[in-house]
Amino acid sequence: MIERWANRREQQQIDHITQEPPGGLAAIGVNACLSAVNQRAVAVLVVPVGGLIPGFACESCGVLASEPDACPHGSSAVRPVPDLLEEMAVTTRDNGGEVVAFCDPPADVAARLRLAVTRVPTTR
Repeated sequence: MIERWANRREQQQIDHITQEPPGGLAAIGVNACLSAVNQRAVAVLVVPVGGLIPGFACESCGVLASEPDACPHGSSAVRPVPDLLEEMAVTTRDNGGEVVAFCDPPADVAARLRLAVTRVPTTR
């Protein structure tokens, strides 16, 4: 019974994200979610169980990125991080969001947003 409840809850979370129209309150894919996390707009971050994506964090402003040159402070201010998903999860939690790990999320990472964000690329 608990497993069925957990599976139903997981499916509801995924449906809320995947059924959101483009430009709405959802982000799917690493770059879209990074943009939302950096703008502190994530209500629920969905990450894969056991997922790992290397990336970068800026020492000056805290921006998370998949490429070292994505921060305006330049590559000299960024440090590599072994698990970008973990950094995204910590930032999301620090900003009042929820992080859930699913066995089969709709992408490498996805998010339900609490507010619309600017320049969120879509990978749908």
